[in-house]
Amino acid sequence: RILEIYMNSRNTGGLTGSVPRLRQVTSELADLAKSRGITIFIIGHITKDGQIAGPKTLEHMVDVVLYFQGELQSRLKVLRVESAYFLEYRDSGINASAAHHHPNAFAYADLGEATTRLVEIIRQVRPHVMVTYNENGSYGHPDHIMANRVTRSAFDAAGNPDFVDNRSLDPWQPAKLYYTAIPLARLRLFHQMAAARGENPGFDPEALGTPEKDLTSIIDVRDYLAQKLEALFSHQSQIGPDSFFKRVPEELREEAFGFEYFVCVKGCKASDRKEEDLFEKL
Repeated sequence: RILEIYMNSRNTGGLTGSVPRLRQVTSELADLAKSRGITIFIIGHITKDGQIAGPKTLEHMVDVVLYFQGELQSRLKVLRVESAYFLEYRDSGINASAAHHHPNAFAYADLGEATTRLVEIIRQVRPHVMVTYNENGSYGHPDHIMANRVTRSAFDAAGNPDFVDNRSLDPWQPAKLYYTAIPLARLRLFHQMAAARGENPGFDPEALGTPEKDLTSIIDVRDYLAQKLEALFSHQSQIGPDSFFKRVPEELREEAFGFEYFVCVKGCKASDRKEEDLFEKL
C-alpha cells in the first residue's frame, strides 16, 4: 500500500504539487494499482473556501482519488479506493492572501494536532510506503512545507506504541518515506527550451530541481506516457493551449515526461543503484 500526502492546490502549471501534476501521478498510480493488485490512499485537505474539493466538487483532490479524466460519469474509475481522507484544514494560500491568515489555515496548524490526525489515518490504512513533498514544499508553498513537517512527524510517531492517538489504534510503522522530485538537469533543459523560443519559463530551475546525485528512485512510466499526457492535458483550466508542456516537441516528450523521480529519506539503504520500484526490498 502507498499513502500519499498532498495539498488541494489551485496552482497553475505542471510542477510537483500542482493540480495537473497530481492528475499525472494519478494515471501512473492507476496502472500500479491495477497491475500489482495494491490499494493506494491519498491524503488531502480543505480548499480556500472551506470546501472539500474544487469547482466541480470532484475537480481537484477528490478527482485524484476517484478518477483522473472526464466528468463524473467517466468509466475510468481507475483506483481501487477504500476511502478518501482529509485532515480538515483550509488552504493557506500565499503569504499575502486573506486565506493565509484564516484561523484554520494549514500552514499555522498545531504540529502535534496535525500529526495526531495523520497518525490515525496511517494506523487505519497501514501503508508500506509514504510519499510527500520535500522540505521546501517543492516550490515553497506554505501548505506544502507544512505537509512535509506533518508527514515526517507522523511517519515516526505512527509506529511508536507510546504515541496514543485519539482513537487508541494499534501502532503501524511504514517501511519507507519518499519525496517527489524533478531532476535539476531536466528543469534546466525545460528552462533553456522556453528561453530559446523567447518565452518566460516562469520558474527557477535552481530552486525547484533536485541534483541527480540525490535522486534515489527513477520509475519508468514510458509505457503509460500517452495516458499520462492525456490526463495532464485534460485539465484545461490549468494547462491551456499555449502551455509550455504542450509545446514540448513530440520527439522530446518521452525524455521529458517518461520518468518519475523520488528521493527516499527513510527506510532505504545507501546505494549507487537507483531504485526502479518504490516497493523494492519490501
